[in-house]
Amino acid sequence: MALKATLREAQARDFEAYRRKRAALDEERRRLNSRGSVEENRSRARDNDKFLSTHKAGRAQVLFSNRARAMERQIERMDTGAPDKPFRDARTLRLTMPPVPPGPLEVLTVRDLGVTRGSGVVLSGVTLHVRRGDRVALTGPNGGGKSTLLRALLDEVPHAGAVTWGAGLTVSLIGQHGEELLGLGTVGDALLDANPLLTPHQLHEVAAALEVPGGPAFPLSGLSGGQRTRLSLARLRVTRSQVLLLDEPTNHLDVRAIEALEALLLDFTGTVLLASHDRRLVERVATREWRVGGGGVQEA
Repeated sequence: MALKATLREAQARDFEAYRRKRAALDEERRRLNSRGSVEENRSRARDNDKFLSTHKAGRAQVLFSNRARAMERQIERMDTGAPDKPFRDARTLRLTMPPVPPGPLEVLTVRDLGVTRGSGVVLSGVTLHVRRGDRVALTGPNGGGKSTLLRALLDEVPHAGAVTWGAGLTVSLIGQHGEELLGLGTVGDALLDANPLLTPHQLHEVAAALEVPGGPAFPLSGLSGGQRTRLSLARLRVTRSQVLLLDEPTNHLDVRAIEALEALLLDFTGTVLLASHDRRLVERVATREWRVGGGGVQEA
């Protein structure tokens, strides 16, 4: 997705350079077309001989007309090889988070966290501290333990050490493969699971905004990987959680949806823990970075 965004930006730059050069050439062409009449008036003002004045003006008009036609041919050649105009989608997807109670200042404390898998150590001696409003990016190699760390924080995998969440906090998760949707039947069920207070009208509104096919009654089993991820984003739109845990949330998302996710996270007033390989998203959203790998977690 980062590659798609880079290619789109390059296309926009190429088209803008073409547009500016063409505008400059067209302006010069118009100027040359008008110079003939200007030169004719100047010649008449300087020369009392009508024939000589007309002869000089005629030569000037021919010269400038030839230059203008050459300019026209240059513009035509430019138009033939012009770069494609970049697509601009006026329907940019926008997700709006509902107001969320702020919750406690101290969000998460982790002491001596350890996770083993079989005979191998995935995480060892991990100590972390998160405060309200932090947006923490978890980065590192594949298999380094980012997903395992998020699962351990939710007590979804056995672990040693202590994980303490602030009192009264609610946590929402988006997994790599939409695991949070397991056991739910329809799009509407998934949205109501995130917020039981949604009205039927709101269910249809959210489903339409995320371009989920078939509306709230559509079965989750019929969704593609990208549609399941977009549904998870819809759940973020309606949740009242103070903490968001996101595990590779840009998987299967197009550029427009990634931009919507970025805007959502930047506007979110709570706390975010984000595991991602998308450097663009990390650089634009994160206020802190944890490098996960080699059994440990280091603050970058």
